[in-house]
Amino acid sequence: SYVKAYEEVKDRYQKPLVSWVYGPDKRLVRETSRRLEDLGFPVFSDPEICIKAIGLAFRYAQVKGRKHGD
Repeated sequence: SYVKAYEEVKDRYQKPLVSWVYGPDKRLVRETSRRLEDLGFPVFSDPEICIKAIGLAFRYAQVKGRKHGD
């Protein structure tokens, strides 16, 4: 399952992992989203917002990586 795969990579990587969960079964989408969020992964229901979140995380990492005064 997708959740099991996320459990396996949870502590393996230091890079952020975000998810867009979708499908025709709304109950399954909600349950999968909740389980991934419980594992600490951000989950989005809209692909555009997911992509924006990735961009903001990248930008934050760039700003955070700069030395004071740069």
